[in-house]
Amino acid sequence: MNIFTRIKKFFGDISKRRALKGNAALTSRFGYFLDSLEPGSEEYAAASDVISLCDESVSVMTQRLSFISRVKECDEQLADLENYNNMTDNDSKKLKDMLERFVSLDKDKNLLKYQITDFDKSVLKLKYLEDEAEDAVKEIKEAETKQKIFRRDIGHLQGEKYNLEDERDSLVKGVGFVSKLTIGILSVFVVIVVGLVAANFVWNMDILAPLVVIAVFGFISAAMIIALNRRMHYEIALNARKQNKAVGMLKTKNAVYAHYTNFLTYEYNKYKVRNSEALKTNLKDLKKYKELTKRFDTLRDLMYQTEAEIGRLLRSYNISDVTTSMATFAKSFNVEDKKQYYREISSRKREIETDLARLDERQEQIWDALIAYDETDATEKHTIKDIIASYMSRASALIEHTGAADGDKKPGSGRMPGRKKYGFEPESGFGPEIQAPAGD
Repeated sequence: MNIFTRIKKFFGDISKRRALKGNAALTSRFGYFLDSLEPGSEEYAAASDVISLCDESVSVMTQRLSFISRVKECDEQLADLENYNNMTDNDSKKLKDMLERFVSLDKDKNLLKYQITDFDKSVLKLKYLEDEAEDAVKEIKEAETKQKIFRRDIGHLQGEKYNLEDERDSLVKGVGFVSKLTIGILSVFVVIVVGLVAANFVWNMDILAPLVVIAVFGFISAAMIIALNRRMHYEIALNARKQNKAVGMLKTKNAVYAHYTNFLTYEYNKYKVRNSEALKTNLKDLKKYKELTKRFDTLRDLMYQTEAEIGRLLRSYNISDVTTSMATFAKSFNVEDKKQYYREISSRKREIETDLARLDERQEQIWDALIAYDETDATEKHTIKDIIASYMSRASALIEHTGAADGDKKPGSGRMPGRKKYGFEPESGFGPEIQAPAGD
């Protein structure tokens, strides 16, 4: 064959391929079988139809496998939900009521927990000393009253002591003033007497009468000064006795006051309070605290009882979905939603099964057509049988790859629909399995 003949054949092949560009069989994975047939011939048309049927069968098979997988998923979901769907209306209502009761009890318990934790720590320590505290309130109250009285008396005694000290200082100053006054008066009398005596010598005056008068006044002045001085010394002595008495009483009252102060300090530290009123308030809070804790325990027991009832009801239907806390489960769980979801999945499964039945019907039609083409294969090299054999090889590989689907439409059997029914085994007359070229 010369170069011109080869070029002519090359352009001729291009023209044929352009003319058959719209033929879908050429783009099929089985299209290489058409290379041995003459385009436009009856064998070519029959082979193209077989290839189209094979491609459609592969597509149907792929859809079947997808639908079977979806049916399996629905079956798994229905298996999980079937126990909820089997629950009677009475048990559903009972379960709903118990879950609502559990949520309500849990809410009340959490509220009580916050109230209990709000109490002062001194109240919590007081619950171990409650009996002693009841009697201690009166003792502390009495000690506080007496401490207040002694504090007031000590203040009065200290004020009186300060007044007596001021009075003594005044009396001591008064004694000094009288002494100075006595000296001054005596000096005056001495000067007058000396003056009279001097006048008598100088002027020869009669000084008897003046001396008598001076003597009388001197006597009277001396008597008054002596009486005043004795009185002041008496007041000083009396002041000293009063001070001693005040100091003694002050020491006694300070000792008693210290006793009550130490007693109250001990009691305050013991009961962790500041006064008797605070202790009385803590006792009232303790009673309230005990009431709240008792109610808290009651709620907790009711929650345990309700949780046990819920667990028994769920176990009676083989339900074990409580993987979290019961509080979380009770808030999020709704049996009616489960039943509604079961109905939705069931409806979805029926729709898929309807589509699957339609695909099975179409698949049977394709097999019938392929059998007819196989029986009437008039090609010289049994091309149609080779196409069908290659298709079955690919179909088997597809089924084995997915690991699902068989003639009974059960996933996982590894059998191809209709293969056993129609005897489409590679050795049954369709010729050897022809592998696709590499990269096809």
